[in-house]
Amino acid sequence: HFRRATAVHLGDGLTVSFWHDHWIGPQSLATTFPALFSFCRRANISVQAARAGDHWDLHLYFRLSAAASAELGVLLSALGQALPTPGVPNRRGIGLRLQPFSSSALYSWHMASTTPDPFVECPLLEN
Repeated sequence: HFRRATAVHLGDGLTVSFWHDHWIGPQSLATTFPALFSFCRRANISVQAARAGDHWDLHLYFRLSAAASAELGVLLSALGQALPTPGVPNRRGIGLRLQPFSSSALYSWHMASTTPDPFVECPLLEN
């Protein structure tokens, strides 16, 4: 649950997992693009390492499936808006608002993303 709750504001990308951290969008890229991720040769690559000069090198196996090719097009379009900034530290926190790490913040995030149980919320019946 902890990784799902953690979001990253991208700086230099050195310590941000390209596929597993929540640095672009509400979930990890591995979850958002499962077909493309299945062609990945370096699942633990950092954002900084995936950015090769002025282009992205995602270290994918050749001959992508049709689904993976479609996902690659969408991903590359999204990556144009999120480039690492050299010399700027990454910021991590709980949820999209990057709340400081604490058990309270993690609990609040978890409860906000949990469907309420109707049996817990129902009033007691009086006899």
